[in-house]
Amino acid sequence: VLTDLYRKDENFREICEDYVLCLESIDKIMVTSKLNSRILEEYKNALNELEIEMLDYLQSASSQ
Repeated sequence: VLTDLYRKDENFREICEDYVLCLESIDKIMVTSKLNSRILEEYKNALNELEIEMLDYLQSASSQ
């Protein structure tokens, strides 16, 4: 039935094509979000390391 409707009805076909495009977009957004989340985590780690380095410098400077 779906296949026949897809072949015969242009509106249904467009809805199906839009549905597929929507699913693909959701997949891309999910991948991007995971990537952004990973990059964000890397930046947070780098920020943490820089804070530690700055504190080390501040402690060294105050003890001199």
